[in-house]
Amino acid sequence: MRDDEATYFLSANRNKQGIVLDFADAEQLATAHAIVDRADIVVENFRPGSLARFGLDHASLAERRPDLIYASITGFGTGAGREIPGYDLSAQALSGLMSLQGETDAAPARAGFALFDVLTGMFAVSGILAALHHRDRTGEGQLVELDLMSVALASMVNQTTAFVAGDVVPTRMGNEHPSLAPTHRSPRATDRS
Repeated sequence: MRDDEATYFLSANRNKQGIVLDFADAEQLATAHAIVDRADIVVENFRPGSLARFGLDHASLAERRPDLIYASITGFGTGAGREIPGYDLSAQALSGLMSLQGETDAAPARAGFALFDVLTGMFAVSGILAALHHRDRTGEGQLVELDLMSVALASMVNQTTAFVAGDVVPTRMGNEHPSLAPTHRSPRATDRS
């Protein structure tokens, strides 16, 4: 706690202003549309399709605001798995990250923080910046789509590639690395006392 606020809350919300709106209420929905009408960027993380009934989906807003940059973050994309809620812990488990965490003889473990939530936000910023650059040149808005699972797989670079391209099932290795020194333990290093 700091000044009667949880440090977790502060880490995710410092310097932000917030508003709570019930989109089912016509007046509050009108407020949401008024906010969007003066925004450069909309970032949302609802399940795919759930904002369409309120006219807050990309297609609806792009008609009103062709210059709008719309970033949509989901758990598992807009295809198969679209209805699965997006939780960092789910992405850690389903991507295989948890099977890579910890010592070789330990049970699977999650990362000590919401790793893929954070990385997805960073990927979103990259996409938004590219969309802003595009808009500066063309005047056109863009849809930026991300999902936790794709970011998880992209972030696990060599482990994902080893599985996809080489049929290698990654496992827990403690502090070792499958191919790089000095974290890769050579046979002679294990013999030293």
